[in-house]
Formats: sequence, structure tokens, C-alpha cells
Amino acid sequence: MPELSRPGPDSLQCPRMAEAGADSDRVLVERILAGDAAAFAAIVDRFCAPMTRLAQIILGDSTHVPDALQETWIAVLAALPGFEWRASLKTWLLRILSNRTRTLAGRLGKEAHAPLGDGEVDDDEAEVDPARFSRFGWWRDPPRPWGGGRDDQEAALAQKELRAMLLHALDELPPKQRAVVMLRDLEELSADETCEILGVSEANQRVLLHRGRSRLRAAVERKAGGR
Repeated sequence: MPELSRPGPDSLQCPRMAEAGADSDRVLVERILAGDAAAFAAIVDRFCAPMTRLAQIILGDSTHVPDALQETWIAVLAALPGFEWRASLKTWLLRILSNRTRTLAGRLGKEAHAPLGDGEVDDDEAEVDPARFSRFGWWRDPPRPWGGGRDDQEAALAQKELRAMLLHALDELPPKQRAVVMLRDLEELSADETCEILGVSEANQRVLLHRGRSRLRAAVERKAGGR
């Protein structure tokens, strides 16, 4: 097995540590089990961003994220020989990260923001105002398209601006909503995978996703309306 090096503070920016190339997760795992340190660096690099984001959400700040990543990768290396591919590698890694980070938060005396246990409800912020729809379910005042009617260059700039604004709005979501939206919409994981990683029920996952998306939609509309 490869030797593990401790992530430093710069790991929060996920620098390129190794070129993962086109190797599949399965191939990289096989190389790691054969003692290939470069393959381990490639896996760390490949999943650095989502693991860092989730650790920050759970801990509530960045101070101890390197510790959470370090403990996670130690656990991963210990468990990797028994990994049976019943889930994707990403789901498995994020589940280990979630467990290790919550344990670390407990040792630090910090409240872990995720997961949301069954039976709990998140804050009761308003969703899309029902008054915006007719009795037939159509928009009375449809959301304005972002960048509509512009040339290609302006549309590309508008999309870049939209992405930056959405990422900022995502950071403003309540932690539980942010975790669900991040896993579902940024990492494109399924509802089942998200529930497994965060330890939430399918019903709570659905509510958190809907509320998080509603807040992001409202942020887009405010931005578009102010243009």
C-alpha cells in the first residue's frame, strides 16, 4: 500500500497532485492495492473538491478540514482491500468522510451540521409563492431567462456570471440544504446515494433538495431582475 502524506492547508484549493488521465476508478484502485503511490495521488486529486466541500459543510469552517481529510484517507487505505464495489467509489469515499468528519467534530466539541436525522425538519423558509401560479398551474409572471437574446460571447459571459453567482448562493444556504444540493446537483449523485452519505431519509432528502433549489432559484431571479 502507498505511504500517506498529510494534506497541508493548500489542499483546500485542491492543487493538481497527479494526472489521473483516463484511468477508471477501478483501475486506479487496483494500482493502489498493488502499491502504486501515483495512483493513490490521482484518486486523492480526483475526489479532492467534493470531499473538501462536504467536510467544510459538516464542520462549519475550514480550520480542521485538513485533519478530516487526513483521517478519511487513513481509513480509506485501511478499508480499500475489502471494498466490494457495491457502491461507486465516490459514494463510498464520501460516506467514510461524512462519518470521520462528524466524529472529528464531536472530539472538537463542534456541532456537526450534517446529517439531518429522520423526523427532524429544517427551517421553514418560504418556497415558491403559490400566488405566482394560475389556478391551472401556469406561471403568472414567468422567471426571466438568463442571457436570453444575447450574442454568443455575451451569453457565455452571462453563463459564467450565473455560475459564480450560484456558487455564492450555494454557500449561503443552510448547511443541511447545502450538503444535499451539493451532492445532488454538483456531484450528480442519486437520491439513494445522497441519503446513504448523509444518513438522511428519502423524505428529508427530498424536502431539503426542494428548499435548497428554491432558494437558488430565488437568487437567480433577484440577480436577473436587477440587471
